[in-house]
This record gives sequence, structure tokens and C-alpha cells, in this order.
Amino acid sequence: MNCTRILGAMQEPDFAVEELVQLINMESGIEGRLLRRANWATPPSVVINSTRDALEAVGKPELQQIVTLAMRAASEIGVRPRTVPHQWTFRNHSAGAPIRWIDAGAQTA
Repeated sequence: MNCTRILGAMQEPDFAVEELVQLINMESGIEGRLLRRANWATPPSVVINSTRDALEAVGKPELQQIVTLAMRAASEIGVRPRTVPHQWTFRNHSAGAPIRWIDAGAQTA
């Protein structure tokens, strides 16, 4: 993820907007959230299609929040415990399992 690079570029006092736009464009999730937020914040008659225009419409604080939330979500994906244990069902086993069991000499009661 380029999140730390995006946050670092934003912290520079004389950051290059084009460099920041290129970093954002490398992260499709952040780019999509930024465009969505920009289109939500502007009047309905204004449609924002470019990352540069979205950045100007939303501003650095909103972008920082989007990037921070993306980083938090990415860190939680790997540590999220399974809520339902894996359960064996009929579909997990081959359909012929009971037949093979009976053919092996097992007797039913």
C-alpha cells in the first residue's frame, strides 16, 4: 500500500500536487473514496472525474481521513478472527463416502 507515502507527501510543506495525485491513482480504493467524497460534497450540477479536481474539492484533511481509514481497514483484515468455525457438511464430503464405508465391511445397526 502507498498509504504511508501519501501521508508523507501531504506532510511536506511544499508538496507537489502531481506527485500526490500519482500516488493516489496507484491506490484504486483510496481514489474511488476520494472521488465519491468529492462528488458528494459538491453541488449536483458539478461532476468530478479527476483525482486532481477531487483533491481540490475535498482538501487535505479529508484525504488524510480517507487514507487513515484505509490503513486501519487493511490492518484489521489480517487479524479478524473467524466468527463461525468451519463445519463439515454433506457438500464438503464426496457423495460416495457412505457407500465406500459400507463396502469396506462396516455394518450398520
